[in-house]
Amino acid sequence: MKAQIDKPVPRNQPGGRILFLNPPSDQKLYRGMVCNWLSKAKYVWKPFDFILLSAWVPEDVEAIYIDSFIHQASLTDILEFIERHRITALVMSMSSIVWRNDLAILQNIRRRFPRLRIAVLGDIFQEIEFARQVLPLEVTVIRHPFDPALGEYFADGRSESLSLLQSLEEGAAELPPIEIRSPVDLPLPRQQVFLNPHQRSPFDKYRASTIVNTNWSCPFECSYCSYSSPYLPFAYRNPESVLRELASLKELKVREIFFGDATFGMPQASGWEILQGIEERGLKFSWHCYLRPKNVSDEFLALMARSGCHTVIIGVESSHPEMLARFNRRINTLEIDGFVRSCHRLGMAVCGDFILGLNDSPDDWKLLTDFAIGLKLDYASFNIYIPMLGSRERKQAIKEGRLERGAWGYDTTGARKSMVRHSENRLRCVRRFFGRPGYWLKRLVKIRTFGEVVIKLEEFIHLYLINR
Repeated sequence: MKAQIDKPVPRNQPGGRILFLNPPSDQKLYRGMVCNWLSKAKYVWKPFDFILLSAWVPEDVEAIYIDSFIHQASLTDILEFIERHRITALVMSMSSIVWRNDLAILQNIRRRFPRLRIAVLGDIFQEIEFARQVLPLEVTVIRHPFDPALGEYFADGRSESLSLLQSLEEGAAELPPIEIRSPVDLPLPRQQVFLNPHQRSPFDKYRASTIVNTNWSCPFECSYCSYSSPYLPFAYRNPESVLRELASLKELKVREIFFGDATFGMPQASGWEILQGIEERGLKFSWHCYLRPKNVSDEFLALMARSGCHTVIIGVESSHPEMLARFNRRINTLEIDGFVRSCHRLGMAVCGDFILGLNDSPDDWKLLTDFAIGLKLDYASFNIYIPMLGSRERKQAIKEGRLERGAWGYDTTGARKSMVRHSENRLRCVRRFFGRPGYWLKRLVKIRTFGEVVIKLEEFIHLYLINR
């Protein structure tokens, strides 16, 4: 394990020590509460779930973070660390992609430390079958990061909230519904614990970067997306709590922020208040975010640009947006094209997310890539359709018998398991979009910092050369 984690044992903490753990795996995988975040190039995602949860940790409890990929930690290293550092509580993320691996790690930790307080989180716990497999290990399943009951849980391990699942009713067929009251006055997250230059977003312009969430889940109901899961109610923060966090990040010398919301600026009144607060209080950062292009006013985009936004990421998904209506996503080509043009006029770059496999055509990859090029997108992310845990599409596929209950192992790169024919075409999309000489010339012209030169060079080498 790297020296920055393998440090001398500190003196006892009055309230103990909590370890946030992204466990070992053979790839750069961040196991999120809603979905998994896979790196397609050099970057490694920051742990936004853990960052939010750290806000509820009592002040007398020390928070520690290990990402097993970044810190080069094996299971043996982790077991030794827990014992040597006298860890009193563990929060471990788990994934539907490597479920058996993660379950085995959890079982090993429980055997070694039968009295350790353990909580788990992950996309996998949006289905009751998987919660049933871990609850006998006397763990708590954290289902939502905005529940104030987390403060009580981190203090003494107890909670009666349904968003911190500690048992299931006998014979229950579905997970119990949860409710979160908004706005949530989130305490200040312990961002300093998670600041690591080896973790970042692919769109960062500076190494000193982090993730901030202003809301959680999504108010829209696209049926293929896990963010629209009925088990993850949309909730948003009090704008003042967001502004307090941004002020603290200024003191920590952070320069780049990724607003990790599924849709930044929701609800709209809250988004306006946050952006106006950034402008009025001098809290301008270099930043980027996900945004829903439909019904975003030019005034809102202009305020985003003035406050430092340089890149927005949008879900385009298909070269035939009208087809997306059957997935409850209603947007047309003209709206997308107009949005991209508006962003470019304001000096903001646009990345489009695409899903390969929404139709069964073997030539879909070419149509998809040509559509992305025609939109004059600055970046494009190509993903394989998967039955995401919690999504309405997955539930329908199970009901129709196209998918078995408890199925796991799918990822959006198609590297492990895929329901999509021709999933190997994802790499053809990448080569076609990013392989244009003129594309890289335009990107180089727009680079403004030395740090961005290094970041973009790393991404190019891994995306287009190493991963091809």
